[in-house]
Amino acid sequence: MANFDGKNIMASDIEKKRQLYYKQKELLDTFLSHGAISQSQYDKSLNCLKEKLLFGEEKD
Repeated sequence: MANFDGKNIMASDIEKKRQLYYKQKELLDTFLSHGAISQSQYDKSLNCLKEKLLFGEEKD
């Protein structure tokens, strides 16, 4: 049976959220570049993503 370390599981969850953030940001970038959303909608959606997925991490 595998021995799980709570820190490793938490780091894995954070990495998954970070990967999801970058995928979603790439999609927003595509929408913006094709004119499917406005700059203000892009900014609002990106800020929402940062709050939900990066919470305490650096938000760049």
